[in-house]
Amino acid sequence: MVDGIQDTASTGSSTLIPEVWAKQTRDSFLPNLVMANLVDRSFEQELAGRSGDKIYIDGAGPATGQAIAGISGFTTAGNITLAAGGTMTAEVMTLITQTSITVDTHAYKFWDLEYELDLLTQFPLMERMAERAGFVVAQYVDSLGAGLIDDFSQTVGTAGIDFTDEVIRRGVQYLDDANAPPGNRHALISVAQASALLGVEQYRNTLYQGTTDITGSGNKGTARGPIGNLYGMDWNVSTAVEGANGTGHDNGFWYEEALALVMLDNMRTAQDYEITTDSHRYAVHAIFGWAEIRDLVGVFAKGA
Repeated sequence: MVDGIQDTASTGSSTLIPEVWAKQTRDSFLPNLVMANLVDRSFEQELAGRSGDKIYIDGAGPATGQAIAGISGFTTAGNITLAAGGTMTAEVMTLITQTSITVDTHAYKFWDLEYELDLLTQFPLMERMAERAGFVVAQYVDSLGAGLIDDFSQTVGTAGIDFTDEVIRRGVQYLDDANAPPGNRHALISVAQASALLGVEQYRNTLYQGTTDITGSGNKGTARGPIGNLYGMDWNVSTAVEGANGTGHDNGFWYEEALALVMLDNMRTAQDYEITTDSHRYAVHAIFGWAEIRDLVGVFAKGA
């Protein structure tokens, strides 16, 4: 009698079956970084061609507060009318309390890649490491800017609770009360808050008409970044907004000059070959300073 077909497996046969490592990669998605595009960068010109690490800023106007009677630096209450034959009385103009921007943060990312590892590995290590080293430094700059939002003294909303239309309009009123110019007003909100606004028809019909990718880096999301204009503010969504789902995020509304960023050394790269370790070394640097300049044209908008 002829035996049936037997199991052909044998010890060591697994080595005969090839395995393949894909040349394609599936990298982590990167968030849009928007803070540096929503603030005043004009003070960077003050250090152009000169040395220094601190910029002092003065201005004409009331020393504190926003009293309309003295908004010019002079008061309308006294020395404003002159009786016949009277003598004018001189008045001293008040100045805004001096502020400053200190360029004192040096952020960097440094890596070392051995030639042998890069030679023997199919994964594009050099490309990915250079690309993402630059991104993480920019991400750190962005996160420090987002961290200033909850420093605004004017607040609206409740942490963890979706915005109401009243909350948004009150925030806009704060900007109007401070005589903020109508242009260059920004709103930065979390993904959770953006999702909540989708449930309100008037926002759904006004916002979310399309998204714009502005990171210049690979593997972005598609529902973040600029999303439209509402109540005179350009609205932006970012996962860099401080906070957490459930407990709420530090959203904000502000006029561009409320916050300032000075990038003295903007994403400078340095690279070399280290003969003693047979490796390629790469570093990215940023030297910068953030500051709140105009508190009265910023609003800390607590929400989802």
